[in-house]
Amino acid sequence: SMAMLRHGGFDIVGHADKIHYNATYMRPGIMDEPWYDVLVRTYFEAIARQGFQMEVNTKAYEELGVFYPDVRYFSFLHDLGIRVQVNTDAHYPDRIDAGRQAALQALRCAGYRSVMELHGGEWEERKLW
Repeated sequence: SMAMLRHGGFDIVGHADKIHYNATYMRPGIMDEPWYDVLVRTYFEAIARQGFQMEVNTKAYEELGVFYPDVRYFSFLHDLGIRVQVNTDAHYPDRIDAGRQAALQALRCAGYRSVMELHGGEWEERKLW
């Protein structure tokens, strides 16, 4: 992931911290291990330095109660000044809005007052209620 950031050629980092989904099956509790937290925070700091926008993926929220990245990092992302957009990455039309309202509420609780949305081919900042 760090090599991807160095290479660039994109504007949005998607599926950030998705690795925790798979890693927790092989090593339960990995997200609470200090080395993992440092690694994830270092990754997010690199995203902020390069000015990338980050996707908050809600695809697994209704099934598993998680976002990617995990909600525990939302305040940190806000403090870093990372612009976020909320996306389900849905592969099924009936899930296109799954978890969106919960993610927007969690972002607001973390200090965000707006998210990025694509309208007419342009990214616009949209205020949260």
